[in-house]
Amino acid sequence: MTVKESAVTAGVVKNKASVKVGGDAEYETEEVENPVPEAPHKTETNPGKDAAVKPGDEITYEISYKNYKSNSATVKITDVLDANVDYKSASDGGSNNSGTVTWEIANVEAGAEGKVTLVVTVKESAVTAGVVKNKASVKVGGDAEYETEE
Repeated sequence: MTVKESAVTAGVVKNKASVKVGGDAEYETEEVENPVPEAPHKTETNPGKDAAVKPGDEITYEISYKNYKSNSATVKITDVLDANVDYKSASDGGSNNSGTVTWEIANVEAGAEGKVTLVVTVKESAVTAGVVKNKASVKVGGDAEYETEE
């Protein structure tokens, strides 16, 4: 079976079968649900995506997440900072450890969505580098990590 792009909008692929042997009654299998997560999104403000920044400017990144599972799960978000920025703050208990900012949000209800923010300050070294890059990853429960756009 190939999963169609429309499954991302639906958020889940369901499958159920029936079995009939000879002239006996038909039996149905339990329905299986396979979640199809939407990729997490990241937006930036101050000064905004693709805008030129200068030393001392603050950039605010907003990272979205959604628990696409049918039960509550822990959501873990990881953001590795560019070498040309300094960490300033993170919302919702995000912590910085040597340039890696992490959030661990326990017991996110099934279907619940949310956002976390990260604020950084552009260093003088960004002028030489010419660019400040940022990418994050979001992991729901024990599933694979999904990366945001850079």
